[in-house]
Amino acid sequence: MMPPPTSSSAAAAAAASASTSSSSPENNVVKNKPKVLIAGGGIGGLTSALACRARGIDCVVFERVGEYKPFGGPIQLQCNALGALEAIDREFADEVIAQATITGDRLNGLLDGITGEWFMKFDTREPCRKNGLPLTLVISRYLLLDMLRKRVGPKVLRQGVEVVRYEHIEGRKRVRAHLDDGTYVDGDALVGSDGIRSIVRSQMRKEDREAPLRYSGYTVYTAVCDFTGIHTEVDKTGYQVFLGKDAYFVASDVGDGQQQYYAFLAVPPGGEDEWAKCERWSDTREMLMERFGDWCPAVKERLECTKPEDIERRDVYDIAPDPRWVDGRVALLGDSCHAVQPNLGQGGCQAIEGAKAITDELSMLTNGGEGVEGALMKYASRRFLRSASVSGFSRMAALMNTVYKPYLGSDP
Repeated sequence: MMPPPTSSSAAAAAAASASTSSSSPENNVVKNKPKVLIAGGGIGGLTSALACRARGIDCVVFERVGEYKPFGGPIQLQCNALGALEAIDREFADEVIAQATITGDRLNGLLDGITGEWFMKFDTREPCRKNGLPLTLVISRYLLLDMLRKRVGPKVLRQGVEVVRYEHIEGRKRVRAHLDDGTYVDGDALVGSDGIRSIVRSQMRKEDREAPLRYSGYTVYTAVCDFTGIHTEVDKTGYQVFLGKDAYFVASDVGDGQQQYYAFLAVPPGGEDEWAKCERWSDTREMLMERFGDWCPAVKERLECTKPEDIERRDVYDIAPDPRWVDGRVALLGDSCHAVQPNLGQGGCQAIEGAKAITDELSMLTNGGEGVEGALMKYASRRFLRSASVSGFSRMAALMNTVYKPYLGSDP
C-alpha cells in the first residue's frame, strides 16, 4: 500500500471545508432538498448517507445483505479520505481516529524482498502536517462499517433488500428504484454504490453483469497474524512493500501486535496455477513458505506466524476508467465506477472522497429535485480524472513492483 498521488489542491480544499462542529446525522431533513436513494451499503454508500444526513438531505440506503459480518481484514484510510470525512462529520471522524491505529507517523516504503534492505522510505507525515490533515491510519473494515451503520441510523439503512433496476418517471423529473422484493421507491436521485459487479452500472452502460472483469494480472494471498518476530523495525514501521520477481509482499501494522499482509503473485486467474492448486503442499501456508522461501526473514516470519486457515486467496480485478458515470438522475460511486487495485491503499479512500463530492453538489440544490441532473454531472466531472489517475497509478505500481531488476537479488 503505497502513498497516493499527491493532490495538494484537493487535500487543501478538504481541509478548508472541514467543519469543527459536530453535525449529527439525526438532524431533521431540510425542506426543498432532493431525496436521494442509495444502492449499496458499503463504505461508499454509507458515507454518502452520512454526508446527506449531515447536510439535511433525505436519503435511504438499500443493502443486499441482511446482516453485516466481519470480512476483509483492516482497511487503510489515508489523509485524503480522513480530510473528506472530517468535512462531512467532524465528530464521527474523531471517533474513527480514536478507534484506529495511526501508521502515518512511522517509516513506510519499499524494500528488497531478498535482502530486506530499504530501497526508499516515504515521508507520509509532513504532507499531512502541511495540509492540516490527519495522519494515515488502519482500522477494521467491519468496525468502520458498523460505526457508519450506527451513525446513519436504522431509519436510513434498509438491509436485506437490493436495487435490481431503475427507471426515470414523471418525464424524467424523478427516478424509481425497483427492489428485489417486488416493491419500488421513488426519489430525486439514485446513487449506484453497489460494488464492482454493480447492477446499476450494468443497466446504465448496457453491460452484461456476469461478463469477466479486467484481471489485474495478480492473485493475492492475505491474512492477519499475531506477529512477535525478530524484525527490529516492526514497531517503527507502518507499511512495507517487499519487491521481487513476479511477486511482491505488502505488510502493515494493524495494532494490538497484529500484522496484515498481502502476498501478490503474477499468475493467471481462476486458481488453476500450481501455487493455487497446492497439490505439492499440505496447506496454503506451506505453499507460500516455499514460494517466498528465499526471501528475507521479515517476510518469512510473518508467514510462519500465520494460521493456515486464516489465509484467503483472491484474484485481483479492477475497472478501466470510463467517463459514463451519469444517466439522468442516476450516478455511480465507489467501486461501481472506479474499482482499483489495492497497491495505493486508495479503494475505500476514493469512495469517501466521492461521497463528499456528490453531496457537495446535491446540497447546493434548494428546489427539491430541480437541478439534480446538472449536479450529478458536476460531481462526475469533478471526480473522474482524479479517480482515473489513481486507477492508473495503482495498476502501474503492480507492474513496477514485479519487473525484474538485477539489484533486487532475484535470478531472471
